[in-house]
Formats: sequence, structure tokens, C-alpha cells
Amino acid sequence: MKPLKVIEDDPIELPLYSFGEAMLFKIPPATTSRGYVSADWKPYFVWKGKVEVSMKGAKCKVVFKKPDNTLYGMGYITKDIDKHLTKCIDSMRFFAINLLNEKNLGLLLGIGFDSRDAAFDFLESFMKFKKNVGYDEKPDETAPPKPKMDFSLKEGEKITLKIGGISGASA
Repeated sequence: MKPLKVIEDDPIELPLYSFGEAMLFKIPPATTSRGYVSADWKPYFVWKGKVEVSMKGAKCKVVFKKPDNTLYGMGYITKDIDKHLTKCIDSMRFFAINLLNEKNLGLLLGIGFDSRDAAFDFLESFMKFKKNVGYDEKPDETAPPKPKMDFSLKEGEKITLKIGGISGASA
């Protein structure tokens, strides 16, 4: 599938994901280089409701709705998805997400799902966004090919291996 032509201020919004049971946490920054631990988020719980992900131009829009379908909050993710979305190290159902507002100011939130399927679909919506706007494109096929490297052994060449004090030669 060829990526869509992206218009920066495109008025059309393409829905990518909608799910009714998500939990939102206002989390602190990660305390270790290992990443985020969702088990530590319980005191930071702020909301439970519906999440919608859509593509609008070159931005991925994330909308949080209350159970009565009114808006709770909204933010954007740009093409650098890996900078905005991080999986938790202790659960496949939780993510740290850095959402941007219209002024490109970020807010770090934790989002969790009751089921793995919902979490997978949520993550997949961002991969669809990345693919649709062409950030996941393969390299340009019109570029000149790189020269092939020949790593084969030439006539008479040998490789010598030393493993734990044992040595041997092979051709």
C-alpha cells in the first residue's frame, strides 16, 4: 500500500482506533533508565473512559472521552512516535505517552488497558499512522544501488579461531 499524500492542515480526519475501556494516569518521569513501571502508577490514576486515535494531516490525534461521550482531554503525536510512546517494562497493556498540545507543549501520561488485545490495537493505530504518512517508507528505489561487498575467502586464505585456549584452523 502506498502512503497517503499528507496535507499539513488537512481538514479530513481518518479514524484509526476507538476503544471504550482505558485508564489514564498522570505519571512522573521515569526514575531509572530501564523505563516505566506501570505497577507504580496506581496513586496517579485520573480517569477511565473511551480513547480515540485518528490521523489529521501529519499529526496523530489522541482523544479521551468521558463515559457520557463528552471530551475529557486531547493531544497530538508527531511523526517521531518512538519519542512519544513507550511500552512499560512490566506490562504489555500499559504505555507512557507524551502528548503535545496545539503549542507543542508536552504532557506525560500513562495509559493502560484491561485487555492485551485493546493495548495491541492501540499500538497498531500508531503504526498505521506512521505508515500512512510515509514515515515508514522503504528507501527510494531510484537511488543508485550500493556496491556489493565480497566477504568470501579467496584461494589459499584461512581463518584461525581461538576459543577458550583451543585453537584450530578452517578453510
